[in-house]
Amino acid sequence: MNSVPSGSLTEDTEGTKKLTIKLILKILKAVIAIVCVLYAIGCTRVPTHLVILPLRVIDTVISQNFNGKIYTDKLSNYKIVDYEDNPQTLKLLEAFVKKPQIQKKGKYATYTMSFFEATDDTDTIMLKDHPSRFYNLENLLYEYTGFKGRFMGRIKYKNGERIEPKSKVTIKDIPLTPSPQ
Repeated sequence: MNSVPSGSLTEDTEGTKKLTIKLILKILKAVIAIVCVLYAIGCTRVPTHLVILPLRVIDTVISQNFNGKIYTDKLSNYKIVDYEDNPQTLKLLEAFVKKPQIQKKGKYATYTMSFFEATDDTDTIMLKDHPSRFYNLENLLYEYTGFKGRFMGRIKYKNGERIEPKSKVTIKDIPLTPSPQ
């Protein structure tokens, strides 16, 4: 008859218990990590719509005579409420602009749509009297431009600076002394 020494069975059972607990803890950590990732993905807010409001009180129409022909340019202004800089917001903005909308404005030599990040609500009179106090280069986000009904391009701004497309124009000071000949 085979006999098992006393204590061996207990040690083996305790070792198995420790191994089982370690395995359960590892599985639990993995499950918690997966839940956290799924929660983070689920909580990432992807905008499904944009609130774009016209700022008609500061829209501008300029007519000028050039070689006997009158050219009219129009600048339409809009504010975007709760703007977030992400690809989905840009997609929604593009859908709003609908390049054909610029084509409909073909009666203007140049038609520009400017989009600003919304600032504090102001009344129409205050906005009309002091537009640059509320909507200026600092909160300008995008400009879409058309020329004679053809879409010409989009410019993106951030903190008052043009960031897209990058400007390739460099302005240098003109030397004050004449160059030797």
